[in-house]
Amino acid sequence: FATKDQVLGAALQEAAERVARRIDAAVEGIDDPLEVLIRLGEANVPDTPEAITEQRVWTELEARAARTPALAERYASLYDGWRRRIERVVKDLQQDETFGPIDAGLWALTYATLIDGLALHVLLHPGAVAPEEMRAVLREYVRTTLVRP
Repeated sequence: FATKDQVLGAALQEAAERVARRIDAAVEGIDDPLEVLIRLGEANVPDTPEAITEQRVWTELEARAARTPALAERYASLYDGWRRRIERVVKDLQQDETFGPIDAGLWALTYATLIDGLALHVLLHPGAVAPEEMRAVLREYVRTTLVRP
């Protein structure tokens, strides 16, 4: 690598690919879009040494991206892909009348932000937010915001 930013960009890419592999494994064979959304969130719970390390790396690189234009561009691209993946699943749900009408893109943005915020709290405030609580919040959020009463 010629620069520090190139090293950090490669680290960001590696972290994103590891998370993507874990997410792919979590949703493999699941046909129910609602369950896919729940598992997409749960795959980001920092509850194993590997997931904790990945979340720490991602958080550090996210902060650095705020100050580094080249890294910011790469981060934004990876994060946009994550939100689009969520959005596609929400659009699949909308084929079923059981689910209320929502803006799939806005819901995906909100859900991705909720996942990130909860994961950060699990890391920084383990006494306040445990991994099990993160899972419970994600499940409740998906069910209460998407399933028509």
